[in-house]
Amino acid sequence: MLEAYPWPGNVRELENYVQKLSLLNDGDLIRINKIGGMSDIDDECSEITNYTFGAFNDEKKRAVNYFERSYLKSVMIKMDGNISQAARYAGKERRSFARLLEKHGIDRNNL
Repeated sequence: MLEAYPWPGNVRELENYVQKLSLLNDGDLIRINKIGGMSDIDDECSEITNYTFGAFNDEKKRAVNYFERSYLKSVMIKMDGNISQAARYAGKERRSFARLLEKHGIDRNNL
């Protein structure tokens, strides 16, 4: 669906769309109902009343942390908690991958 849409706003429109989807979805799976007018996002935005965006760098840091945590947890689940296999899959050194797991409080025995 994402590849089929023409993205008249170029990569910036795609980037903004993905950012909005990631902010509006709580789980590891993002569902897309409709692209274009992005009515699915507009509908969900109207339900969010208490969230206020902060400074750009703060929001970027929050988004990166959310991505890292979601990605690491997904890879660890896919690799049945095996850190070495997960690190290889992610293209990272095992020590670096293990530090990221520790940073985000992800325990391989508690996925």
